[in-house]
This record gives sequence, C-alpha cells and structure tokens, in this order.
Amino acid sequence: RDSTLDQRDGFGPDIQHKNGERFAQMYGLILGDRWYTEFVSGRSVEKRRQFQQILEDARLDRFDVLLVDHTSRFGRNQAECIRYKEELKRLDKIVVFVSQGIISGSDRDFLCERINETMDEGYSRNLSRWITDGLVRKAESGLHVGPSPLGFRSELTPGVPEHKVPDPATMPILLMALGEYATGEYSYSQVADDLNTQGYRTQNGRLFTSYNLRDILGNRFYEGKVVYHKGLPDEQIIDGSHKVPEDVRQLW
Repeated sequence: RDSTLDQRDGFGPDIQHKNGERFAQMYGLILGDRWYTEFVSGRSVEKRRQFQQILEDARLDRFDVLLVDHTSRFGRNQAECIRYKEELKRLDKIVVFVSQGIISGSDRDFLCERINETMDEGYSRNLSRWITDGLVRKAESGLHVGPSPLGFRSELTPGVPEHKVPDPATMPILLMALGEYATGEYSYSQVADDLNTQGYRTQNGRLFTSYNLRDILGNRFYEGKVVYHKGLPDEQIIDGSHKVPEDVRQLW
C-alpha cells in the first residue's frame, strides 16, 4: 500500500518488499511469486483491487502466510481489519506484520495489534480532516481544488500558493471544443469526434467522449468561478483568483 506520503515517510513499495524478503530469509519462509501492491488512500477496502485479490487467492489456497510490512499497510479501518483478518484465519492463513514483529491474532501480540490498528485509523481520520480543512480554505481563497481544467496547468511560484494558469499546449483543444459547441450546431458527441480525429486526447491520454466533454464545457472555472463540493448540500460558488482569457470566457 503506497502513496506520496508513504514514500516520504519511508514506506515506499521497494522498502516494504525488502522488509518482507528479509523477514522471510530470517525465518526460513519460501516466498511465492505473488506481491500485492496498491496505490490507494482512504480507509475502505471497497476500491482496493489488490486487497480483494489477496482474499481471492487465500480462498484458492495460493499462499499460507501473508507478509505485510506494517499494520497500516493492511488497512486503516479497525472494524474492517478485524473482519478480514478473521476471514483469513478461517481460511487457515497467517498474517504477519514484519516491521512490528506481530503475528496477527496471537495471544502474545493481541494488545499490540489492537493498539496499532487504533493508531492507524486515528492517523487516517486526522489526515482526512486536515486535508479537508486545507481544501476548504483553498477554495474560500478562490483557488481551484483538484486537477487542472483543460487548457490550464498548475504553476508554483515562490511565496505564492499553487494556482492555475493558461497552458499553451492544451489551450487549442479547449478553444476548439468551446468554439464548435458555442455555434449550437455540434453535439457533445460531434465535438468529441472532431477532437479525436485531430489527434487530441484527454489529460489521461484517452479519447474524448460526450460525457467528459459535457463535464469539461460545463465547468464554471471558465467563467472565473471556483465551485467546491458541486451538487452537494454544502456546495459553494466562489469568485476564482485565476485569470480566464477573454476569448475563453466569451465562448463559455
């Protein structure tokens, strides 16, 4: 389980792998060919595909011992952690947290395991709250929250908060899309087809579709606004601090 913060704090996947290999060598375990690596955030396992793969492999009896670098790598939701560890136990699988020397479910390590689970979830909850507070303050300052909208990029200037500025590389894509749709003669699908024909792609390198065109062209960012929690009860519409080129604003 890995993220930018994990890499900063010394929990990157390479380090976790080496810790597992060192533990296996120390205790004479034969490593299989299965490593489970995720780039995730949050506390739920619902979207953790590799975690679901662990459970599936356990049901198919593809391993006997699961080596996990740290309790926080298994999960950050104590109730879910207990539930899935119990499922693995019923399947006769042993879970070991190698950096802490904890054998999950053992009487010797029971208290230490539960304390670490609580601390892991507490850290995750506090981190979520700090991030949310920071995003609210950012939006209230008129700064866009999230990935840069099409036609713009992030700019970091010493002493100035990260902000969005026009991107010469993608601005032609935005202007073409806005220009065609503004005539009233093109549907979202037709605009998407024209962009794809010209060789343009989304920021993820994918083809444009009517759905992402609708989201792009409906973004009030191009009106000079910042919308926080769009469509939710606490939605806020704030005057943005970014500068929108006049031709973009008029076409939008």
